[in-house]
Amino acid sequence: MAILLVCAPAPLAAQVPAQPQFDRPARLIETCRIATSPETTLAEAFPRLAKCERPASPSVNGTLWRAYSPPADALLDEFMVWRLMIDNHRVDRLDLWLIMKDGEVKRLRYDATAPNREWATGNYFSMPFHAHGALDTLIVRQNQTVGVSMARPPWMMPAREFASYDRNQAIFYGASVGMLLLTILFHSSLFFAIRRRFQLIYCAHVVLLLIYGLCYSNAIRLVAPFVTADGVSRLLGFAMGMATATGLAFIIEFLERGVIP
Repeated sequence: MAILLVCAPAPLAAQVPAQPQFDRPARLIETCRIATSPETTLAEAFPRLAKCERPASPSVNGTLWRAYSPPADALLDEFMVWRLMIDNHRVDRLDLWLIMKDGEVKRLRYDATAPNREWATGNYFSMPFHAHGALDTLIVRQNQTVGVSMARPPWMMPAREFASYDRNQAIFYGASVGMLLLTILFHSSLFFAIRRRFQLIYCAHVVLLLIYGLCYSNAIRLVAPFVTADGVSRLLGFAMGMATATGLAFIIEFLERGVIP
């Protein structure tokens, strides 16, 4: 007599929705950008941002409004304290409005000229906010901005995760700055043995890269805490432009003029 064994399939495990990972910042999505006069209020700018019929160029000088939508999976916990990071623009002040899904409006302000301003590694303005509800739109007004051709989108992450993230970023920049310092010391000391002019040009090139690295990290605040956001942007532009010039000068001097057409 044959015995038939029937094995019932095991029930499938319940599908647990994946929780968003906040070990890295979440990027905000820009929905519109307009330029207005300095006297324009939020009530006047909001309809234009909603329609977005005439988006402004990023290189506009003056008052620039930007509207952002948060990532879809970022604001699941409406009671969480968040850290917002905005790219360092040449502005004197930022005004921010949190437009909640229930219609409530909350305002934040950031003084880019204050020496004690919060500043995240990577050359970002940094500020905390507590939405106390579901966030629909974030609007940023850049006052007296000097137009730029490229601006990195803002980032946000839980404030409790920000400290460890910013520390890791600072370690990376610190290691890079340390290597540049060692390079400067090595080649400047080697100059006394070889006596070639291209070594001094190379040292100048690395010094400018060092200034660029200091501006991109929080280390510039240790050297010059009084430097404003506009000053940091000017130092970045100067350092990169001069680093390119000294790099070309080093190549010409190192290969000798007769080799280069």
